[in-house]
Amino acid sequence: MRVALALVLLTSAVHADVDKQVIGRVVKRQLMTIADCFQKAGRFDRVNVDFVIGKTGRVTLAVASGGGGNKALQSCVAGVFQRMKFPASPGVTKVSYPVQICVAGQ
Repeated sequence: MRVALALVLLTSAVHADVDKQVIGRVVKRQLMTIADCFQKAGRFDRVNVDFVIGKTGRVTLAVASGGGGNKALQSCVAGVFQRMKFPASPGVTKVSYPVQICVAGQ
């Protein structure tokens, strides 16, 4: 059974060259994939993702924590972020991005 989910986009911390709004747009394009991670894990706890965007726009490192300690959820969410592609920039960008899924109507 599928339930209606809503992704809560929390404030992210960005350190360097890729604009915060650009990061938000790229993440929003992956909302359904991120939501699938939460639904498959059966967990709706906040997950914090720390990731690094290289000069080419590719994510060079993504590490997720939280999620009630659910390693499958952490791994799935980190994998989604690892596959994201951002615009190229003159330098490396370090981002801390908290995400939370809520069951709609609750």
